[in-house]
Amino acid sequence: MDKIAFSPVTANSMARRCGTGGITASSLPLTIAALALVLFAGPAARAQTREQPRAFSWTGPYIGLHGGYASNGNAERVKIDGGLLAGLQAGYNLEVRGSAMTAVFGAEIEASYLWHQASRPAPLAGMIAPQWHGAAKLRYGLAFDRLLPFATAGLALVRRESISGDLSDSRWQAGYLFGAGVEYALTDTISIKAEYNYLMLGKVMGAYPLEFLQTRNFSTENVKLGLNLHF
Repeated sequence: MDKIAFSPVTANSMARRCGTGGITASSLPLTIAALALVLFAGPAARAQTREQPRAFSWTGPYIGLHGGYASNGNAERVKIDGGLLAGLQAGYNLEVRGSAMTAVFGAEIEASYLWHQASRPAPLAGMIAPQWHGAAKLRYGLAFDRLLPFATAGLALVRRESISGDLSDSRWQAGYLFGAGVEYALTDTISIKAEYNYLMLGKVMGAYPLEFLQTRNFSTENVKLGLNLHF
């Protein structure tokens, strides 16, 4: 059998056979640095992306509760008794982001019960006492991240009672609502708000027999604090 002879290969001949594409001693530090950058920079960039908080959005439905103070107004009055109010609200917001500002459009319905409210208009001592208050309104505001100043307007409905002596008359009174407020999101799901409403409720007829032809302008003002739960 013929024998196959192997000739020794020197380090220089191996380097020449590997050609210019091989890893040489001079390029070894650069290769190690590139591998380290790939191994460590990738996970670090992904972690930084995960840690960035997402932008808060006002879009979505919500429900909440409110409480506050209401004063009963009249064009001719000698005394006004204010009172407390409390109720519920529900609505929906739509956030529209622009290049310069972020607008929030909304619709809301609310219902409130009023305690110890009365307006005694001149010249007689008849009393007008609202009991229930409801409203369907639109909202428009400009969002500054979690802060939302807004204006609102809509239709209002008040269940009121006119009392004069032993006579009383209870009925629903419809009108218009105008107002403004500010809302702040404490978390992604909970916000608090402060709001002012002015209700123009038209005219009411006197309940006392001697003033059955007399009408009075009827209005009310509400200041409320509220808490909303967003979905």
